[in-house]
Amino acid sequence: MAKQQPNNFVRIRPWPKVIFFYPSVVLAGIVALLSLLSLIDTAEANRNWNLIFMLVFSINVLIFAFDFSILMTIIIVITVVLGGIILWLLNAWPAIFAFVASFDLGMNSSFYYYYFLFFIIVFALVWIRTRFNYWDVRHNELFHRHGLLSDTERINAPNLSYTREIGDVFELALAMSGRIKLIPQNREPYVIDNVLNIWEKDRRLAEILSKLKVTVDQAGRPYSDEGQR
Repeated sequence: MAKQQPNNFVRIRPWPKVIFFYPSVVLAGIVALLSLLSLIDTAEANRNWNLIFMLVFSINVLIFAFDFSILMTIIIVITVVLGGIILWLLNAWPAIFAFVASFDLGMNSSFYYYYFLFFIIVFALVWIRTRFNYWDVRHNELFHRHGLLSDTERINAPNLSYTREIGDVFELALAMSGRIKLIPQNREPYVIDNVLNIWEKDRRLAEILSKLKVTVDQAGRPYSDEGQR
């Protein structure tokens, strides 16, 4: 059989949610670099960077811990805006800023070096893991490879359908991430979480599955024009 060409299948990889920590990792790398170049050399500058980092890190943890649907995100935005307006009318913002500015988190350059390097190693291991865990969707077949020993599973799926779900607005904003559910006929659906570049995968799946053409032979048996496998 001729080698399958890339445009004849779409490969889908599930990613762990730890990848959504990359904003705080990038910020830690920036602070570490500034420290390495001696561009941060005052206690006040360190305090400001520490506060910014903890704000980004806290948002990262919330994104990691919860799924923010569109409705939930709208409610949160409205609540934050109304709360901000009320605090402004009460002239409470100066006191809040002064209280936050009084925090002394005590993080030094060594913390940022460690945080950045640790997550870079984690991201590298995650990337390697995804090389051994993926789904290939062809016109009438699913192919699943998983595990370091490259365990494989082939599933005949002539009437495959799928759904694309956007469960978290922030994950979509950070990495164009979403969920794809593959639904073979007479089988339980296969759910693939945290698929990156979800819109492109959706387009490719629609293109691949729309190419399936079924004809009827002289005996009245349906078969795929791709040929029997």
